[in-house]
Amino acid sequence: SISLLKTKNNLLAMDVETNLNNVENNNDDICSNIDSLNLNDEDKANDNGINKEMEEKKVEEVEGNDNDKVVDDNNDNNNKDEEQFENIEAKSEFDEEESWEMFSKGIIGVLTNWSALKFAREQQTGGQYTEEKIKKLEDFVFDLFSGEKEPDQDRLANYFFDYLPGKLNLICEDNSIDDVITIIFDMHEECLDGVYNIANAHKLPEVNEDKNKNLSDPPKEEYNNDNNDKKEEEVDEDGWATVKSKKKKKKKKKNNN
Repeated sequence: SISLLKTKNNLLAMDVETNLNNVENNNDDICSNIDSLNLNDEDKANDNGINKEMEEKKVEEVEGNDNDKVVDDNNDNNNKDEEQFENIEAKSEFDEEESWEMFSKGIIGVLTNWSALKFAREQQTGGQYTEEKIKKLEDFVFDLFSGEKEPDQDRLANYFFDYLPGKLNLICEDNSIDDVITIIFDMHEECLDGVYNIANAHKLPEVNEDKNKNLSDPPKEEYNNDNNDKKEEEVDEDGWATVKSKKKKKKKKKNNN
């Protein structure tokens, strides 16, 4: 009985030792697996870090390229805008100069062909300084349109109605004052738009120096709104000249019956 007990105890001790060994081996395996997992995690982390750095570099490169492109585009646009602005500015300056030149020629033509002023020149209604007085009238018209204020038709009309009888002893009863003012202001509007139809119609012909023509000599055509109207000038005893409009009378056919 005692020997059997010893044998059993020995067997039990051997089983326990075997189990302990197995447990230790399992623990070693578990530790190895854990180490392997840790290594894999570290490798993955390293790989992720490398990939992240590469992605960040790519993003930086893309952003850098985009920024360079934006800068280049902005520079190109700025250069184009500057060129366009310079072209527009140069064109505006040229157009403005041409516009004023054509308008000035038109004014001189309209006033030179105005029957009232032609009569004043011919008859010297303003005395020996008639030409200087007419020049002063022309200067007023130019000043009216070259000033900072918007030109006003009523102001020009009041000036003509006061100046002609006051300085040139002229009384206009032919509505030519209103007609001349209308032409001048219509021509001004056209010239501002770069259109010179009215100015070309009224400007004086170019001077040919070889023929010694005078710029102040009016053309043969006389300014009239109605081609059937003729201007009739009357001078009273006091030296006042009245410009009237006289229409041609149409002849009636005789009836033989």
